[in-house]
Amino acid sequence: SLQTAFVACLAAERFGWTDNDRATLIRAALTMNIGMLDLQTTLTNQTSPPTTQQRVDIAAHPARSREILEAAGVTDQDWLKTVEQHHVTPDGGALPANHSEISPLACLIHYADVYLARLAPRVTRPAMAVNVAARDLFLKAAGANNPYAAAIIKEMGMFPPGSFVKLANGDTAVVVRRGENAGAPLVHSLISSDGWVFPDSRPRDTGKPEFKVVAAVPRGNVMMQLNRQKLYGYATA
Repeated sequence: SLQTAFVACLAAERFGWTDNDRATLIRAALTMNIGMLDLQTTLTNQTSPPTTQQRVDIAAHPARSREILEAAGVTDQDWLKTVEQHHVTPDGGALPANHSEISPLACLIHYADVYLARLAPRVTRPAMAVNVAARDLFLKAAGANNPYAAAIIKEMGMFPPGSFVKLANGDTAVVVRRGENAGAPLVHSLISSDGWVFPDSRPRDTGKPEFKVVAAVPRGNVMMQLNRQKLYGYATA
């Protein structure tokens, strides 16, 4: 939910929404799944597809999450509506029977959640590489005709900071900044072509042919701890 809130908030920049809208977006993203917390834990560790009853519970959880929020004293109707509609698609798919208008905030949260789900490994499948997840979302969400999916893909890019890539020289690197060219992000090499872990990460200029990004690497393929403060340049003296 925290990652969904982050991605949705970044993509919201492209819609010119108010600060109040963005605050509602964050609240809704952080609370959208409180109606299925136990089920989420079960599904994460489950080696088989969801059962029929689990699918029913998944479909019902947006309304259940709203009920829990209302019981806790939440009265903000935009927040409640966004939570209840966060499985809704722009064509009205999954729109609750008692609703006639689709919440754009809910649509953005929905596609941010779908995008991030593709990046997360499950017991039944590995994580997708970032560029594969973006392409999959684009194709399955009507591409450029879907403003919410398009905004997420444009904002995150094919190689967002924190993602891993393979370079032309065989290095495995982590993206630390976006570059002026979308295909040439700023990266630090972590692992050499022969599998040797560099004691200190090595900055690479992906604008040079030998360090060109040639592929995305799923997070699960990089089994090492990162010094994120040092990599991203916010370590304190």
